[in-house]
Amino acid sequence: MQEINFKKIIEIGKTIEPNFLIEANQYDYYEILFEYFSGRGNTLDNKKGLLISGNVGTGKTLSMQIMQRIFGLKIISSRHLIREFLQSKLNGMDVLDLYGRKSFNTNPAGNIDVKKPINICFDDLGLEEVNAQMYGNKQNILAEILLDRYEQFRNHGMKTFATTNLKAKDIEDLYGNRVRDRMREMMNYLQLEGTSKRK
Repeated sequence: MQEINFKKIIEIGKTIEPNFLIEANQYDYYEILFEYFSGRGNTLDNKKGLLISGNVGTGKTLSMQIMQRIFGLKIISSRHLIREFLQSKLNGMDVLDLYGRKSFNTNPAGNIDVKKPINICFDDLGLEEVNAQMYGNKQNILAEILLDRYEQFRNHGMKTFATTNLKAKDIEDLYGNRVRDRMREMMNYLQLEGTSKRK
């Protein structure tokens, strides 16, 4: 297991955002985040994913991009996912399945390997167009995906990560109580404090 190295984290952060610095009140956050992804520490439940919340511009996305460089992690913009759904030449259900119930690596024979779920971070959850059209009906795409991933979390240990500016009540308003309740079960909650780094 790797020991946390704040200097290394800052170096990696600067390759993404040249002005990156860890604010004084963010060191604990980065330590908890690093310990979680390295599989050590007992602050968070390693069987669950993460919901990272914080104000606009505090560095939530950047922190996950840093973890992506160190540990490997699939990150997808929630807004881009909806565009993919709307513009896809695939059946809309295929896009839902790609990020939801069929989000698994394949074995050498090309079949889904349920022992190898794909852990995805949905960046900027809540900024996407919530109601997209599918077969003429309005569909909350991320809600459907999160519900599918919840089932795979229960059955196969699939982890889901998300960054958001939303508060719990906002999440419930956008995605419904059912989704919010399942997110509580399948995700650790982590708050990133700080001020906006955008100039």
